[in-house]
Amino acid sequence: SLQAQAVSLSGDHQKVATVKPAARITAAAGRFEIQIGAYASIGDAQRALQNVQTRAAQLLSGAPSVTHPVQKSGRTMYRARFAGFDSISATSTCTELRRQAIDCFVMTSQ
Repeated sequence: SLQAQAVSLSGDHQKVATVKPAARITAAAGRFEIQIGAYASIGDAQRALQNVQTRAAQLLSGAPSVTHPVQKSGRTMYRARFAGFDSISATSTCTELRRQAIDCFVMTSQ
């Protein structure tokens, strides 16, 4: 984008230009997500994600939380997931979450 080019050209904002794209690349790099549940409302899904993020802050550091709306039996459910993992890190992170009594499973990104 033109704005990104403008930012990267100005020396004062060079740090901003390098930090933001790196964060986006990291989130997009992993095609795997860890699902912690499916909820009837987006609010419930977001509260569950926040709760797990708080309980396992070190384990999930830097993993963006996402909600995916899906149709189930004529109603909308919201899948609560942490994104940006590769296959190996998703599996090992989910195993660690289970050790902390947090139910989860690994899915590929949609």
